[in-house]
Amino acid sequence: ANSTKETTTNISGILGEMNNSIKDVMQKISQINDSISSQSANMEEINATMEELHTLAVAIGDMTSHLYS
Repeated sequence: ANSTKETTTNISGILGEMNNSIKDVMQKISQINDSISSQSANMEEINATMEELHTLAVAIGDMTSHLYS
């Protein structure tokens, strides 16, 4: 009976450690996901800025060609 109780206690301890490890992994996955979302939002912002700069560059090019034509 004592051996069964010790085994049950050991199994419970191992399961508790596994649960803690799984929680830690899930937290890290969540942090990575947040980081990826943030980077994605930043890339969208950079792309929008690049498009604006391209539009301005084309406009400046058009103005310059009209000045020297």
